[in-house]
Amino acid sequence: MCGAATFLTQDNLQTLISDFRVARVNVGHDLRPNYNLRPTQNALLVRNVDGERVLEEARWWLVPHFEPEPKTKLTTFNARSDRLMQGMFRPCFLTSRALFLVDGYYEWLKRESPSSSGKSLERLPHRFLVEKGKHFALAGLYSLWKSRDGSVELPTCSVITTDANPLCAPVHDRMPVILDPASYDDWLDPQNRDPKRLQSLLAPFPADRMTMYPVSTFVNSNRNNSPECIAPLERR
Repeated sequence: MCGAATFLTQDNLQTLISDFRVARVNVGHDLRPNYNLRPTQNALLVRNVDGERVLEEARWWLVPHFEPEPKTKLTTFNARSDRLMQGMFRPCFLTSRALFLVDGYYEWLKRESPSSSGKSLERLPHRFLVEKGKHFALAGLYSLWKSRDGSVELPTCSVITTDANPLCAPVHDRMPVILDPASYDDWLDPQNRDPKRLQSLLAPFPADRMTMYPVSTFVNSNRNNSPECIAPLERR
């Protein structure tokens, strides 16, 4: 799964525009770093809108169009790659895909540890990077929820997950789909509705292009959002 990420905006907006070939920007130019990006917060996306790549924000927790309110009890911040042609994710997968921009993500290793009451379950966070910390794109789905009277619109999104690669597998059996830049055009192309062609883009990312390191359990609380979240554990 993928339930937390970072986007520190170490690169300026012009770099993002260049690297992701953005034609239109619908966000403020003063992007704030997020050391603990969580579901229900706004994430930065790139979408194809009328043939142009647009940089914008969407709430990270996809709200299906059929919900009467701008919320859902369904766990939709992630979508499994092997179930995208089933149920509510199918329309988004075929027609509303996005690049979900991050420069790292967290995953938790769960292990038992002794305690005064017997055994307890520890959640040990690790941060994963691509090419030593460069920003990258996760495969995202997009949905624009609208109220019945059309007066309210809420952009929402989900991150697709796949089987873990050899680097990630010791921590968790799944990982977010990290898209190779060469696949961005295919992924964003609204005319590409071939499930097999799209599924071919959702393979685990090569482990040799990634690194990981343990961080403090400080990041376990979604109330914490500071450089302490990303500090390597061995240096603390």
